[in-house]
Amino acid sequence: TFLLLATYFALTSMANAEGLPSESLYNLKGKWGSTNGSSDAFRALKGKPVVLSMVYTRCKASCPLTIAKMTELEKAAGKGSYVFLMASFDPQYDTVENLKKYLASRKLDESRWHMLSPQSDRDV
Repeated sequence: TFLLLATYFALTSMANAEGLPSESLYNLKGKWGSTNGSSDAFRALKGKPVVLSMVYTRCKASCPLTIAKMTELEKAAGKGSYVFLMASFDPQYDTVENLKKYLASRKLDESRWHMLSPQSDRDV
């Protein structure tokens, strides 16, 4: 939970900062597929409070626990404008279609929950 909160506050402060560092997520040049349909997913979230975690949809160990902790954060946050973002680094399996199925299987609200995956290993 601490790591998720720390990530949230770090991204929120970066999202509101002027002159983001070149290594910021908002400046990634790779192409990422997104469940929200954005081809520029990270930049589309700039300025919004984001809770970010890395997951793999085939992960059966720590990823379900991570998502469970994120849903706890969602409940604690209430109906704010928070976005819950899960990024995968498995482009061969975690296609946008599979990511959408994953969100649906976990009954996560797609208006608040987004998943991303690079289109290829070169985009990471």
